[in-house]
Amino acid sequence: MVQVARAHKRHILGTLNSFESHEECHVDIGKILALISITIVVGPLACAVILYRDNLVALIMPDTEELTEKFEGYFPTVEYAGYEIVDPETSFRVLLNMTNNSDDLFTFDVMNFSAYCKEHDTLLGYGYGENLPLTIPPKSSDIFRLLITFTQGGQTDIETFHRGETDYYAILRDVTIVVQGITVELGDEMEIGPIEIPA
Repeated sequence: MVQVARAHKRHILGTLNSFESHEECHVDIGKILALISITIVVGPLACAVILYRDNLVALIMPDTEELTEKFEGYFPTVEYAGYEIVDPETSFRVLLNMTNNSDDLFTFDVMNFSAYCKEHDTLLGYGYGENLPLTIPPKSSDIFRLLITFTQGGQTDIETFHRGETDYYAILRDVTIVVQGITVELGDEMEIGPIEIPA
């Protein structure tokens, strides 16, 4: 009977020792998996920081000039094509020649912007694309019409300083375009002119 009890005790102790070593094994595997997870997350970030160590800003904000050069053949080109005075007191229309350089259709759905006097930096007014949506076939051009409506300050600037000018220039800012269903905010200003202001 004593032998049976001793054997039973040895069995229980052996089971406990086995359980403890099994638990240690689980802890070790957990640590290993945690290290692997950290390596997967931190590794690429560390590599990126090393690659961009001389220009960490480029890590967060890509070089738009470099991207533009890569995709230059795809993006449409814009040229000032002329203007029309709708009402000398309230509004004028700017004509842009848009050229689709890609092999696909390009569709402009919406365009909004602010217009400023180049000389005085006065807000002239707000504008939008009139003949939209405008779809330009591959390797071809079309005229983009922008209507600019003056604010009171814009009217005052034109009437006070620019009546009769033959080479008036305006600047378009805060340009937002919806193209191919994607909204794009242009950071660059767009200069338009010369425009002849009636006397």
